[in-house]
Order: sequence, then C-alpha cells, then structure tokens
Amino acid sequence: MKCEVLRVDAFTTIPGQGNPAGVVLAGDTYSTDEMQKIAKKVGFYVLNGCFM
Repeated sequence: MKCEVLRVDAFTTIPGQGNPAGVVLAGDTYSTDEMQKIAKKVGFYVLNGCFM
C-alpha cells in the first residue's frame, strides 16, 4: 500500500519547528486496518496525525 503523508507544523512560522502533525488526504479511501498500519509505519503514535 502506498500513500502520501504530509507533515504540518502547527503553532509556528518556521518549517520544522512547532508541533508536527502527519496528514493523510483522502483518508476515507482507507479501511481502519490500513489506517492503523499507516499510522504505525509513519509514527503517528509519536506525532499527532489525522486522516482527512
């Protein structure tokens, strides 16, 4: 499975600073199992993340 994960830095104007969050667009195209696998692989348990 291949998907694009975007990194968004919240609460800052400097890239790489602030609170990082991973964002996966078209999240409704993934099953719960697939989203959990993606989250584990990219480290959403460390970063905040969302599927939109």
